[in-house]
Amino acid sequence: FFFFFFGRCLFVFLSLVNRMQDGNDGVGGDMSSKGIEKGVITGSSFIGFLPPEGDAKRISSVRYRRMVESILKEPPLYLTSMGEHWAPDVLGFLNNAVRRELQDMYYLVASMQKRVVDLSHDDIDDFYTWFDLFEAFVKAYFAMLEEVFVPWVSEKIPAEGIMAPAAREESRYSILGGIQEIDDCQGRFANLPAGEVLPVLIQALDKCAPKLVGFMADLERVVTPQIQIHFTSLEKAKYDKGLLEWIKGRDDAFFLWHLLIRPFRKNDKEHQELRKRFIESERSIFARLRLRKNYKASQVEIREKHYDIVRQFYRRWTRAATDAAREEEGRVMGASMMVEKRDRVVAKEVDEHDLVVYLEDDEDEAEGNAMKKSPAPMQETRTVVAGIA
Repeated sequence: FFFFFFGRCLFVFLSLVNRMQDGNDGVGGDMSSKGIEKGVITGSSFIGFLPPEGDAKRISSVRYRRMVESILKEPPLYLTSMGEHWAPDVLGFLNNAVRRELQDMYYLVASMQKRVVDLSHDDIDDFYTWFDLFEAFVKAYFAMLEEVFVPWVSEKIPAEGIMAPAAREESRYSILGGIQEIDDCQGRFANLPAGEVLPVLIQALDKCAPKLVGFMADLERVVTPQIQIHFTSLEKAKYDKGLLEWIKGRDDAFFLWHLLIRPFRKNDKEHQELRKRFIESERSIFARLRLRKNYKASQVEIREKHYDIVRQFYRRWTRAATDAAREEEGRVMGASMMVEKRDRVVAKEVDEHDLVVYLEDDEDEAEGNAMKKSPAPMQETRTVVAGIA
């Protein structure tokens, strides 16, 4: 009984000491606030690898950490102010449309990055459905620069620096090459886990997007002041007319125009005027009616194939974030309940130990009192024997 009692007391004592010292064990020697406490054996049960009390909320699931910790680097995508002066509007009209698409691009990729644990083939297919139109628009952007903007501005501004043919070609080649790398990732998603391919896609995006953003910013910084000096608002109106004619001569005219005027709010005066300019560019009333009908149909099509995909990714991310938060809340509550259970078991052991010691003390005291009142039989026997001797 003595060895059993001594072993039980020693075990409880070592368990309590272990709990107090766990803060200095583990990675980096800092487990007091960021760690997992060693298991505590209690009789036949084992409550192991539980977060210390107060730290349960700090331990997160992989899904939840992806949701709250994934950060995608995004270049500055501020839109150029429009309508204040005609000169900045020349390049701002084209560049703002590209920036608006890049904003959606980063949102889509960030949504996939945060949901990479649950990423599906539907997400990849939808992303590349959106991306096909984005890629076509960027190629059309460079075509508009080369075929409309550069010929117009070269009439009065020397083609040097960023406007030099070699410099423009180098920028276009580098940017479109990065976009092609993003396109090439589509095949990899079919054969490899999304968690392995997505970082490659993000790397390609980080390679080309800052170059595209920087190219547009440099154009506005260098060329816009020259436009203001050498051109007039009437000449700018002539340029606008030529740009619209160039766009309407393409098969994707409706899509280009929708994307170009997208940075303007749908109910704003500028948006309504640009829409009207596109439709009323036809002289015949029947041609205008036909153009208006096709314009509305193209609005529905681009919304379904492009804009709605961004909304779907928003809804998917919202659902995933909600589910992850609920899962994390349940996990933390479960961990907290396990911690409370462990503490109750340990406290019960301490109480039982104290009770055993108290009862044993009482038994010793009672036995001592009894011995004082009446001598033990063996003691009496010994006395008798001594008397006989």
